[in-house]
Amino acid sequence: PHPQHSRTAIAALPPRATAPSMSRRRSLPDGQLRKRPRRPQSRAIVDAILEAARRILEAEGFDALTTNRIAEDAGVSIGSFYQYFPDREAVIAEIARRLERETLELARERVRAAGDDLLAMVDGLVDLLATTLLGEVQTRVLLLRRIPRGWIREVSAEVDGQVVRLVREALEAHAERLAPIGDAQVTAFMLVTAVEAVVEAGIDRHPEWIEDGSLRAHLHRLVVRYLGLDETASAPRSRTR
Repeated sequence: PHPQHSRTAIAALPPRATAPSMSRRRSLPDGQLRKRPRRPQSRAIVDAILEAARRILEAEGFDALTTNRIAEDAGVSIGSFYQYFPDREAVIAEIARRLERETLELARERVRAAGDDLLAMVDGLVDLLATTLLGEVQTRVLLLRRIPRGWIREVSAEVDGQVVRLVREALEAHAERLAPIGDAQVTAFMLVTAVEAVVEAGIDRHPEWIEDGSLRAHLHRLVVRYLGLDETASAPRSRTR
């Protein structure tokens, strides 16, 4: 969608969710599926539902996302929809969980592709989180605001831990090339948590900075300068004390 249309749609989104209402707690326990698909045919149905819901969100926004519309666009019966999902909020929660897992796989790919080039790793991970590579900004705004953090905490914590491990291993492998940073585990945790927090705040408050790339540029400088890397020579800059 056109950036101006995106910003208009974003402005109309509901405020960020903090906890489900009592009525939602009764009908939707923590945004979970009614049951997990185990057979290939069942997985195909759930995949079709989630893909259809994401397409609708990106093209038309949350108001267009009804259970009947999702089922119709997915090519499944409404009965099949309710066999796996109690309502549209559960669909959105599952999209958010899958996006977390997708982020981890893409992060692994980018770290592998960077090899020994730390600047390439920084570029790859910052680009992944602070641009539209993970989907339309409007959809990410909606996921952040509509889904209580507790609904996806388990998956999110697992993914964050794996990304921290990737970064820690890269830092340990190149410790002699970096400015003194102390414990690599603490440093990796700080970097991943700081970048994630800034990106989430940007998505929630200034989504236009994701769209135009300005947040990505500032995050890149933050990480590179903290690690003491030379952006022009792919070598560390000495850090004055």
